[in-house]
Amino acid sequence: MLTTHPRKKAFFALLLLVSAASLGITMALYIAPGSLGQMIFSLCKVWLLALPLVWFIWVDHGKFRLSLRYWYLGQKPYSWRRCYSLSITLLP
Repeated sequence: MLTTHPRKKAFFALLLLVSAASLGITMALYIAPGSLGQMIFSLCKVWLLALPLVWFIWVDHGKFRLSLRYWYLGQKPYSWRRCYSLSITLLP
């Protein structure tokens, strides 16, 4: 799809994401604060969720892989205890 330098691809993706977020907020708050603005805001939120997924598949030619080895077999027995103790110490 895009056969340019990777830095240009990243800039283009960032431009698409930032402009969609700005457009959604501007429409919802200032230009059309009614139901039309909320609809455009919601569509922009869907765009913010869908664009990275579409970009990963079509532009980066990525494949989804789910490996249970990292979830079950790769964990050490004390890793959950460390996570819980760290989360408790970070609570206010």
